[in-house]
Amino acid sequence: MAVRATTKQQRAIHAFVAGARVKKEVKEAVEMMAWESDGGPRKANGPQIYEAVTDVYGKLAISLKTVQNIIRQLPDLGEPWRFAQFDADDAALLLPVVAAVDYKSRGARQVSFGEAEWVCRVLKAVPDMPPYAAFQVAGFYFRRAEIGRYENPDLDALLAYAPWRNEAAWAQYNEGLETLWLAAVGLRWAAATRSHAEMVKTIRIEGGME
Repeated sequence: MAVRATTKQQRAIHAFVAGARVKKEVKEAVEMMAWESDGGPRKANGPQIYEAVTDVYGKLAISLKTVQNIIRQLPDLGEPWRFAQFDADDAALLLPVVAAVDYKSRGARQVSFGEAEWVCRVLKAVPDMPPYAAFQVAGFYFRRAEIGRYENPDLDALLAYAPWRNEAAWAQYNEGLETLWLAAVGLRWAAATRSHAEMVKTIRIEGGME
């Protein structure tokens, strides 16, 4: 005879599945959306981020309360970048990214100095990465470095495979995600997709271009 869980046990199981252990990539997706918000984490819309994240990872991936707690713990953006702080070559890399962030946020979000330094590093390594995507990836590197985390196999693999570049690069990266030898980055466009065209379109959507 099957044994049915009590109501108390069912609540405990639901709490465990729904948010007691949030996957790293889900948590980072929440953090990224909060950092990208107009005005940064302090003005992030918790319910809106919850809807966006659970649309990708499912309603049981995280609770609204957990999303709000994650946002609440994020630090401020720091000082914004200034053209005069960078040499001409680095500024040339930064300007398209600054424009992309400004356009996406309609002027409400600035690139911080710390983010700008990492944008330069990312684009020197992969100069063909789309501007807003470079801002997103640089943001991950910057915030992880702030807490002393310098081992980033998921981000490093994303740059190494450069799946936005062409069909072949996308196919190899996508295979790695689907067979789990590559770790996923908490970005919608960097998740497993059905085609290279879908990835490119998602990058454009994320950047406010569609």
